[in-house]
Amino acid sequence: MLSDVVDQIENRGKEEGRQEGRQEGRQEGLREGLQEGVNEGRRATALRMLRKGYPIQDVVEVTELSRAEITKLAKQVEQEQS
Repeated sequence: MLSDVVDQIENRGKEEGRQEGRQEGRQEGLREGLQEGVNEGRRATALRMLRKGYPIQDVVEVTELSRAEITKLAKQVEQEQS
């Protein structure tokens, strides 16, 4: 009898923990997805700027992407144009 009550409480706790974990996972996935969308938009803006001939430093300042990322994108644009 007492062991049944303990089992029920334990099972309820496990289920609540699973539900909490799923909710946290969804929230984290949403945050990561939103951040990836923002970064993709920044990369698209950087590519447009580079194709129009903006200096790398200006692209870095406007997009807030790293200089290394902009340099990589600049090489991609250079290959497209050759």
